[in-house]
Amino acid sequence: MEEAGFSRLPEEPVRLRLTVEFRPVDLLTMSCGAVVQQIRWYESAWPERTYADTITYIMQLGYEVLKLRDSAGVRQSLALGETFGATFERTLAACERSPNQNFHDTLHREMRRG
Repeated sequence: MEEAGFSRLPEEPVRLRLTVEFRPVDLLTMSCGAVVQQIRWYESAWPERTYADTITYIMQLGYEVLKLRDSAGVRQSLALGETFGATFERTLAACERSPNQNFHDTLHREMRRG
């Protein structure tokens, strides 16, 4: 018997009913502890990957690039990609020390420190 029938395509179209749950997750208001928990879970679930592969990192980098583009221009905003990884690592370390702090505020403090 094939395991759950996943090894072949169905012969007829299949209708599925899915329940989708949207949970309010906003990087602007998340605590340091919540972000660190997500990142560390991801790293333990996929040890061959890093924080840079997480949607949290990608979304935050994209947000910062777009924000900087509006204030400093395209060239400077694209250069952020070269330093953001180290800044994100420092932010995670700071967040592990102070999990109740706001993640976004902590990230911006680390960005100012360069």
